Amino acid sequence: MVSIAGKGSQSRDIEEFALESFHLLFGDEYQTMPIKLLSIFAGTLKKSLDNKDFLDSTDREILHLKHTILQSARLAFHWAFEAFAFMGEFDVPSDYAAFEAELRQMDAEWFLGSEEYLWNSAIESHLPKLERLMTKDGNYYAHRLVLGQGKESSFSVF
Repeated sequence: MVSIAGKGSQSRDIEEFALESFHLLFGDEYQTMPIKLLSIFAGTLKKSLDNKDFLDSTDREILHLKHTILQSARLAFHWAFEAFAFMGEFDVPSDYAAFEAELRQMDAEWFLGSEEYLWNSAIESHLPKLERLMTKDGNYYAHRLVLGQGKESSFSVF
């Protein structure tokens, strides 16, 4: 994860990287946000002339960058959903070092993704916390599994 606590040109570089990542992930498809979020969690992004070479690349560094961008988007959704749905707040903390620490902890604790094979492997590996996005009967859900929890999985409409 890129440090967000920087100042000056490093901060501008991070802002530019975030904007480029957002454009890669969402393009001009703001109206179809739930469908786009599903594709981010599934790791299937729509190809365009702007991103085709990047998405088709087999270069190890590009694959790592692609994974980092997808994981960052998944983590951003997880944080926003957690903050809004479960804590009832949606303010980005003003203490960026604490915010970065919170994001790093979430990134370490949660498997975030909907790829069928990876989801099943995460369950078989007994990973402690899993979250994916899915559709059921035309509704969109965030589906969470927590290892050792004695109740049914939680589904939340978004």
